[in-house]
Amino acid sequence: MNNVYNECAMIRLQDIDLNLLIIFQQLMEDRQVSVAATKLSRSQPAVSNALGRLRRAFDDPLFVRTSNGMSPTPLALQLSNPISIALGNISDAVNHRERFDPETSRRRFKIATHEPGEIDLIPPLASKCSSVAPYIQMVSVRVSSSIDLVREMEAGRIDLALGAFFNIPRSLHRRRLFRQPYVTMFRAQHALGQGEVSLKSFLSARHLLVTNASGSDQRVNRCLQRAGILQTVTLEVPFFTGVPYLIQATDCVATVPKRIAEAAAAPFEFKYITPPVKLPMLAISALWHPRFHRDEGNKWLRDLTVELFSDGS
Repeated sequence: MNNVYNECAMIRLQDIDLNLLIIFQQLMEDRQVSVAATKLSRSQPAVSNALGRLRRAFDDPLFVRTSNGMSPTPLALQLSNPISIALGNISDAVNHRERFDPETSRRRFKIATHEPGEIDLIPPLASKCSSVAPYIQMVSVRVSSSIDLVREMEAGRIDLALGAFFNIPRSLHRRRLFRQPYVTMFRAQHALGQGEVSLKSFLSARHLLVTNASGSDQRVNRCLQRAGILQTVTLEVPFFTGVPYLIQATDCVATVPKRIAEAAAAPFEFKYITPPVKLPMLAISALWHPRFHRDEGNKWLRDLTVELFSDGS
């Protein structure tokens, strides 16, 4: 941020039209003048003219045309986060009297979660929202290495993050919701479901591993591999979504978070057991940014999440 202020030290706030910064932020998100113009309900020439004024004010091209659209210059990238935060603060200030009514609100909430959360967290949350806040829109975003979670939450583009997170930045608020163990899931007719399961019988079973997993699931995979299942891993898949169908079609077993096994048990007629291998517990938390700690809508969403998922710990 120091570089931003050094390069722009001669620019006075009274010399910058707030609307230009709004257009700058939209261009950063869309990287196309025509798309930004549509979203801002402005003409394309008006947005192009605003971009020209921004370029003159900052003495920098800001956006350069490429085959993939308009790419921001280094200065534009430096300006993006502080401008986004500033506009968010201004929006908060002018709307501070707005009351949030879940029964009538048409607010759009964006929730980030790992893939397991899409299976066992988003469905009950969406179901509850549809009954108590019928006009709310909910968008699920998958947490991945390509998403700068802190930055997206700081800018207001993600309202809440749900899942198992490690090395949580101090800049985010955290509320632990519940802890769950890992269990081993299989078809009802599988030999592991016929009596007490020894380590030997567990290791000799055909195992399925989810390889494109979050940090907690990767830890479990390493524990299983150290226990000796490498020789009996016969299937590897990138996501949890297809696991029930593969177990149903094969004689494989899969070690998954317990809530996923509970969700699959009835419709797929599966059983699950506590594996005879020591595995870490999975702690699920809710994260949000301090900027929205007092926001009524965000607080309502957090409270609803706690009501649905908190184990009281």
